[in-house]
Amino acid sequence: MQKITDVVENIRQVIDELQNEGFGLPSEYIETFEKIESQAPHYRLNHTPPGCPALSEPNFSAMQELWNQAMIDRLVPDQKCENTLLNICYRCLRLESLVLAELIEKEFRPTATVIISISAGEKLQGLTEVYQATPQTFVEALLHYALSVNECPTSWEATRPFDFSHYDPRNNDAAAGRWF
Repeated sequence: MQKITDVVENIRQVIDELQNEGFGLPSEYIETFEKIESQAPHYRLNHTPPGCPALSEPNFSAMQELWNQAMIDRLVPDQKCENTLLNICYRCLRLESLVLAELIEKEFRPTATVIISISAGEKLQGLTEVYQATPQTFVEALLHYALSVNECPTSWEATRPFDFSHYDPRNNDAAAGRWF
């Protein structure tokens, strides 16, 4: 966990340095990084207002969905800058971003196995393609729905069909923070 915190801090320093030098980074990269940064333990401890209840555990499955090599290759491609300082900072940013993706993948692998029938697997595969999600993300969303219904069988959730977008841990901070 400390390694992830250190890498997140390194990335923040490099982003700040690049922005101070006037080097523009894609807004999608900055927004995605800030979501990841907000899950880092040091950030969560330093940015919780006094008197607020303790924060839930970081949502590492959402971190894996958001921060991966494909995203980094797309938003921070391997390129050279004319300015030597910018070139060093940019390459450092790319390297640290890739290291963070690797650490997230290694540190926070799924810890449960779900066995489903072949027909259910085929249906799940179709749904994951429609919503551009991994099977793991779908199973996590279903788990959140089941836990919510179990917690309060008379809730509105118990009387409505499952809606993936409501429980998608990648873009639903309230749902993601509650169970994951």
